[in-house]
Amino acid sequence: MTSQQNTGLPNKPTTERVVSLFEETCKALNMSETLEQIRPGIHALRAEKFTLVVIGEIKKGKTSLINALLGLKNVLPVSSDVATSTVFKVVYGPKRRNVVLLESGADKADATRFHEMSSDEMAKEFERLSRRKKTLIEKEVSDEDLFLYGAEDGNPGNEKGVDHIRIEIPCEPLRKGLEIIDTPGLGGLMKAHADITWSYIPNAHAVLFVLESVQSPFTKDEQTFLSNIKNVTPRILFVQTKIDVVDPAKWKSWQERNLEEISKVLGCRKEQILYFPVSSEDKQFFIDDHNPADYESSGFKPLEHFIFNRLQNIYEQALCLSVLEPVNQAAAAKESELAEALQILKADTDEKLAELEAKYTEKQKEFAEFETDEFPDIITKLQDRLQDMITEGEKELTDFLQPSQYNTVVDSFINKVRSIEQSPREINERIDELSSHFTDVCAKKASEIYYRHCQVVSGFVVTEFEYLNRRLQELCVSDIAIPKNDINEDEKTHAIALSDQAGNSLPALVNKQSDLHFSRFDMARNVFLGASVGGTIGAAAGQLTAVALAALFPVSIPFAPVIIGGMSTIGTWLGGLFSRKSTLHNQRQQIINHFQQALPGILLQLQRSYARQYSDVMIDVKRKVRDEQRRMTKTMKQQMSDRLREIKELLKREGMSVEQRRKSLDEQLLKAKNLRRAALQATGQFK
Repeated sequence: MTSQQNTGLPNKPTTERVVSLFEETCKALNMSETLEQIRPGIHALRAEKFTLVVIGEIKKGKTSLINALLGLKNVLPVSSDVATSTVFKVVYGPKRRNVVLLESGADKADATRFHEMSSDEMAKEFERLSRRKKTLIEKEVSDEDLFLYGAEDGNPGNEKGVDHIRIEIPCEPLRKGLEIIDTPGLGGLMKAHADITWSYIPNAHAVLFVLESVQSPFTKDEQTFLSNIKNVTPRILFVQTKIDVVDPAKWKSWQERNLEEISKVLGCRKEQILYFPVSSEDKQFFIDDHNPADYESSGFKPLEHFIFNRLQNIYEQALCLSVLEPVNQAAAAKESELAEALQILKADTDEKLAELEAKYTEKQKEFAEFETDEFPDIITKLQDRLQDMITEGEKELTDFLQPSQYNTVVDSFINKVRSIEQSPREINERIDELSSHFTDVCAKKASEIYYRHCQVVSGFVVTEFEYLNRRLQELCVSDIAIPKNDINEDEKTHAIALSDQAGNSLPALVNKQSDLHFSRFDMARNVFLGASVGGTIGAAAGQLTAVALAALFPVSIPFAPVIIGGMSTIGTWLGGLFSRKSTLHNQRQQIINHFQQALPGILLQLQRSYARQYSDVMIDVKRKVRDEQRRMTKTMKQQMSDRLREIKELLKREGMSVEQRRKSLDEQLLKAKNLRRAALQATGQFK
């Protein structure tokens, strides 16, 4: 791709100056509504927070890696004990503090009532709890007592109700807002670990996936987990730990194999994967003795450079763009509006004003016909097609989660259970574990279906809004001088340039849409914003389209606690089989058959939960799309009415003199131009 001249990447100080100018301009030009639309991005820019979530299976060296990465000893407890279902958040603080965040008594009570409820009651109760904000109680503890809340032997089964533990330390790399989240180890020891890890991934700015060099290369479970998260997290980098434990030939061969498997899962070349082999042990030696050789052999230098410099810089640049581009669009819209008003004012004869009045009157008639004859059809067509797409999504979800013991997913899972070479009693003891695993398999596949249909709907809605935007442009008075929006392609090229810079190292992982993450939809939205209708229409449409479509993208649903609560009686139910006098083979078959009969209950709960969420989201999208179509048209109508009113006022020579009005418009137009120029300069697009 050919680079533009005079292009550059935005930085925070420059963006802050533009934002300050934008806030002043909004106040001066009565643009408070526009300011409120962009304010969430401004808040995120000023929050100075970057969340790095560390994930990986048990015993991969995650905690040791974090300690070594921060250049300190014992930031997090390293032990042979397995951590509970507890998250450690490491953040900057002026002094070391360990703050345990405990669930309130009400939260803990809610979490223990599921076994007393019917399936329908559990589903409704869990939905209510998922929407309620948690009330957390802070408790500061000493380093010595940390294990009482963050290790399995001190807090078995998380009986103390720990939501997470915040570790505050005076560590320089954290000062800029980096927050490192150490999630519980994956791998089947505790189902709750995976649930908690999943709840943090969608909101991560980057994910650090930890592998190791001793026990096994990139496992099938790890591949499955990566496949599940690749579309819901914006950045993934990989660290292979413990390279000091084996000889270089072995860990390098594992690295090569891991890269091969990762490239298959991500669908990219090996060279595009961010992969760092490290030794946390060697880094700790360096922390103790400051021997440069230890630091070199640890492999931490490139990892630290990427995380503490490049990764945060890329994210900061994306944050800046997420603010600068809407500011630029808002300035362009206001500039167009003021230039049009000034052009009307500068028509210095009654003849020209009368001509303009005739043109606007004619356009108003055309618009009235459009509003009466064509616009209802546009709304109906879009709503009908949306409903068809929604129905298709509902059908695919319902069919996949059909609550029948003959469902293909049930049949496939039961075949795997039959292949387990264990005694009837051992299988019976694993019923809860197997139920949980079945729930995972179904929920994650259903989530993929859900996400895919949401993305299809979002693409369709963007296309339809683009069509309506073009149609409204055709109804404008064409020969009124409106500054050409010449930054559309510049914006697109610049957005792609930034994406490519990050993409050379982090490919194919930008499917997640959120206000501030690195998203292809953000780019599409920004390009769409460039095609403004007389200024205000395009900007308003793009902003509200983004708001409407935000509802379409991934929503994590931790169903497992509901399902497992309902399955807790299965083990007791099946246990009665052992009192019968039958062969081991018959006992085994009876257990599996009864288990197969119980699985449709899980499918039914998942089906209801997904159907309810999918329906709620899509109904909301349909409403927002319809409201936005009407708002776009109403805004266009109001603009035409305002212009015609100004012309009539000029013809009557009422109110402010032409010269005074012209001077005021010139001053306002200059403010809008200065704002737009500042935004373009900040993104390197001003020539």
